[in-house]
Amino acid sequence: MLLAGRRLLAVGENDDVVRLLVAARPQHGAEVLACRGGREALVRIDAGGVDAVVVELPLHDLRGDVFLVALRDRGLPCVAVSEVLRGKRYAMSARKFGALAYLEKPFRAEAALGLIAQALPAASDPDTEPDYGVAVVVGPANAMSAGPLDPPRAQTPTPTPTPTPTASPTTDWFEDDLSEPDSVIYSRARPALDETLPGVPLQPAAAHGLELPLPSTTPPPVALRPDLPALPEGSLGQTAIPRLLVALHAGRATGALTVTRGTVKKLVLVEAGRPVVAASNVAAERFGARCVAEGVLTRDEHAALVAEIGPSASLADALVARGLLDEARRARMVMEQVRHIVWSTFAWRDGQYRFIAGPVPRRRVPIDLALGDLVLEGHRRVSAIEALRAVLPDRLALAPRADAAFQLYELALSSAEASLLAHVDGTKTVRDLVLLSHLAERDALAFLQGCRDLGLLDEVSRVLARTHRIGFM
Repeated sequence: MLLAGRRLLAVGENDDVVRLLVAARPQHGAEVLACRGGREALVRIDAGGVDAVVVELPLHDLRGDVFLVALRDRGLPCVAVSEVLRGKRYAMSARKFGALAYLEKPFRAEAALGLIAQALPAASDPDTEPDYGVAVVVGPANAMSAGPLDPPRAQTPTPTPTPTPTASPTTDWFEDDLSEPDSVIYSRARPALDETLPGVPLQPAAAHGLELPLPSTTPPPVALRPDLPALPEGSLGQTAIPRLLVALHAGRATGALTVTRGTVKKLVLVEAGRPVVAASNVAAERFGARCVAEGVLTRDEHAALVAEIGPSASLADALVARGLLDEARRARMVMEQVRHIVWSTFAWRDGQYRFIAGPVPRRRVPIDLALGDLVLEGHRRVSAIEALRAVLPDRLALAPRADAAFQLYELALSSAEASLLAHVDGTKTVRDLVLLSHLAERDALAFLQGCRDLGLLDEVSRVLARTHRIGFM
């Protein structure tokens, strides 16, 4: 038996991969374990005892490339399979991020197990280099006829070390520790971000308020793509927050985006186009309110602790120091705070925005937020069906964009969403797509609008869609 004594981890929402590997166990002899999500799988892998992984993409809780790179960094052989993500582009991407091969469902278990057996040290002749260069696309008809794409390699490639970033020559916005997002706005010792530009040294607060000298010039507006909003400032009546974030992502911008609506002010820091910090002057969105909501503190304990440490001290640091919060939970809560602050602005159709480019704080709670997933999940959660029907009328025809800023493998899509996206070809209206979808109307519209905001889909001429029929492949 090729894999006797080995332990395989099958990762994915569906059980059919697990059943397939278990059915083939008399031939391969390996123990098969199952995990529903990527994060759970990494925890189990780090606990030890896993020799190889078979993962079905996409995952519901983690981007596929992030998961594959994590496995590569841990030196675990992995075979990726998928039912909805088909074609050479996905296969090449999977290989790029460390997968041994990419198999399209339905596939033969022997194909995956044979590749894994070659990759494991004890599974091949020590005098013979294992053949890692298998064909990356294997369909049901040619699952066992894989041919080499790359020259054979003797061992799992070692990831290139990430160079240590050097300090920016410009002055940071903050000179002390950013322990939680609330301190961006709620600090008596710092000016607000939108009142200074990088390179302008921070001055002590004047007696009558924040009277810092403003810069003599303002950066000219820049449009990264014709359909994206101009920066650095404008009206939210002309654009929407998701499209602003996509514009920053497309330009790999680093800086501070401030949005205001009446007396409400919210701020998002982005680094290389990815949100890393968010803050709000709405009391319910502060870190302390989240701690009370999650049961870390009661209201009375929160009030007593704030009174003890003072308004300018870090509540999160105090909770960690007292053992009421660990670093992992703190990072998760900060990430959830960022997500909900950003999502709360998706419905804004009035107000102002302003972006100031410059370095973000180096000392902050580390979070990993993929912008594509942030935008799609935000529409899934907060978009009202009436607003979606207004921006996506029944007779609107959609088609994929050629210059999309996101690749599909970067997004966490459900099987139903991936299937719906495959039907978007310019010949079908929104009404057609909703009828073809396995999703509820609101969910289908929210997904389509999220894809429009991400630049994956665009409106096409009605001439293309005047056949008044639905085309099937």
